[in-house]
Amino acid sequence: MSLFTNSCCGSEQAGGHKLSGVSELLNQLANANNNLCSLGQQSRVLLVNRGTNTPVDLLGTTTPTEFTLVRFDPKTYTAVFTYADVDGTGAAINRTYVTDSRCICGVVCLGA
Repeated sequence: MSLFTNSCCGSEQAGGHKLSGVSELLNQLANANNNLCSLGQQSRVLLVNRGTNTPVDLLGTTTPTEFTLVRFDPKTYTAVFTYADVDGTGAAINRTYVTDSRCICGVVCLGA
């Protein structure tokens, strides 16, 4: 069962139709099929959520958050990303971001 079935980002039943748009791109990136973003490297991307025109900024700065796609489940539309952050002491740490791909309206591929 998906956390995102009938979410605010999409009301269709998960797995009930063929993937298209951003979900299809994420599926290709996760499975390295025709991966134009990374050309054999890990896929680093910026995400633009539905209803906005600017990339996601999870850190509260004016710099968009760079995400690395970890996995994508086409049956539940669940996309799992990691991103770099800094803890209270200034040490670099990796965090996980999980989202419904139906909430994403754009993906910006970043170079290696």
